Amino acid sequence: MNLASLRDQTSRFVGDPQITRYTAADYIAALNRAQEQFAAESRMLWKDVTWTTVAGTAAYAFSAASTDISSSFMWEDWVTFGGLELSPISRHELNRLSHGDDWTDDAGTPSNFVIDPEEAQKKIRLYPIPQTAEVLSMRCYVLPTALSGDSDTPFNSSTLTSQFHIALCAYAAYLLLMGEETTSGNVQKRKELLEIYSGGRDLAIDTFKNTMSMGIKIKGSRIWK
Repeated sequence: MNLASLRDQTSRFVGDPQITRYTAADYIAALNRAQEQFAAESRMLWKDVTWTTVAGTAAYAFSAASTDISSSFMWEDWVTFGGLELSPISRHELNRLSHGDDWTDDAGTPSNFVIDPEEAQKKIRLYPIPQTAEVLSMRCYVLPTALSGDSDTPFNSSTLTSQFHIALCAYAAYLLLMGEETTSGNVQKRKELLEIYSGGRDLAIDTFKNTMSMGIKIKGSRIWK
């Protein structure tokens, strides 16, 4: 389904087939939020990106990767330096291990990486600082491109995901109904919509599970579910 079809189905879920109860902008916003949520929970959208490291340079911008991921990055799956896997580490842990020394100027072959959760950073930092030019590779999970025009299709136009479009409509309808007065009928309808969404999400997780190499990680942290 394209955006026009998704909006039509969502409007029917909420009992608004003439699209008078909510604006077109409301539907688009809800559908975009729904596809972001679905992508985050199913982890079915990912990219492989690379950089070439420079001796003496620790940090590499997402915007400078082989594909710019500065606006779509959610979290990393795995990272390698010269083909060797690196482990994630926090600044707090580096401070603890350094016993008061300044770890930011340590040089050598990288064994760890830091991705700061702050939106302004949008960089991956290697520790220790590399001293050779190598390929830095990262597989990461990404947000889908926002829907805006009626011919746009969800999940970056992937035909493999068309079976999950109805789940997007259900979650978008759920979000719209969340803004209405709570009644027994409204609560029951939201429950039904959430069940449709959850079924689609679970199917996506099962369908694409062989492409996942790590457990779910909460965005901006090192916490595992």
